[in-house]
Amino acid sequence: MRQQKGSILIVVILVAALISLLAVQIYSRLALDSRRTLNILDTDRAYYYALGAEELAVQILKTSLTPKRGKKDNKSVNLGQEWAKKGMVFPIEGGQLAGEIRDMSACFNVNSILSSKQSTIGDKKSPLPSSRERPAAREASSLTLSPDKALKGQKLLEVLFTQLLPSEEITPKAMAARIRDWIDSDSQPFGADGAEDDAYLQLKRPYRTGNTLMGSVEELRTLLGFTAQMVETMAPYLCALPDSDMNTLNLNTIPVNQPELLMMLYEDLSLDKAKEILQSRPTSGYDDATFKEKLGTGIKLRKEAKGIPDFGSDRFLINAEAIVGRGHARLQSLVQRGKKGDFSVIARRFASDFAKPDEPTEPETGTIKK
Repeated sequence: MRQQKGSILIVVILVAALISLLAVQIYSRLALDSRRTLNILDTDRAYYYALGAEELAVQILKTSLTPKRGKKDNKSVNLGQEWAKKGMVFPIEGGQLAGEIRDMSACFNVNSILSSKQSTIGDKKSPLPSSRERPAAREASSLTLSPDKALKGQKLLEVLFTQLLPSEEITPKAMAARIRDWIDSDSQPFGADGAEDDAYLQLKRPYRTGNTLMGSVEELRTLLGFTAQMVETMAPYLCALPDSDMNTLNLNTIPVNQPELLMMLYEDLSLDKAKEILQSRPTSGYDDATFKEKLGTGIKLRKEAKGIPDFGSDRFLINAEAIVGRGHARLQSLVQRGKKGDFSVIARRFASDFAKPDEPTEPETGTIKK
């Protein structure tokens, strides 16, 4: 009898322990599911706050760029305007909203090599097809591109790379040629410096050229001979915009620490003079007369840069970041101003890495299979 009571007691204890274990597991699972649900809700809220930040930025741009009543609109876009403020942070329920606006006319658009506004050097025939005519006209662009004549934007890139990367093994001419070959639609390399599919297919890990406009400056890492360090050096000066006709450079928003962009546009402009022009730039920016006065005599615009210098802009990049509880959302929106002053979103992406991406493994861009 005593043995039976002892056995029953052991069974009861085991059952109680098992029930307790199941209860703990159920509670843990419920707590995990509850936390996961809250995280999803916070992330959704952050997502919509980021979209709201995009609309807020557009309103700031409209307010900043619309002339006040009674004042003439000189079309100037400069760093003294409201939109150019850095470190904008707004408190929101459960977190904060931060963002900034960047003028995308303050960098050289690598895709503008194929601009319909720029024909080849010395060629006054029909221009290249506009990016708005793609994809149909894009396929015919190879018929208008002479493999032996440099495009105007290509020559400007050579000048810029000469200033930024004077001691690299690959020459500035080859760098510009390989960018051209990467985005043009033909399969014929530009002279001895170019690189089309044949060169890339001989790599240990073969791939083909893009044969379309670049989607990001980071894409330069895949080009033959381009190293991660080279791309890191040139990236602040470049951008990859979705329209090849976006080729103007706003002299009022070029960063003070990037005088090489001015040197790219103007012949015989020294580094010291370029720095002086940017450092002494008025808060409200230059206009044509004051800039020419500051530039001085004996300095001419390069023939390849005709039509590129400007004092205004119609395209901006909105960077927004929303933090709500455990939710986190980052948004990049490229917006363009129309002729009537309205803004439209040209491109938008949510990402967690646009602020400062981790260094990816450097592609094998210089090793050819024997």
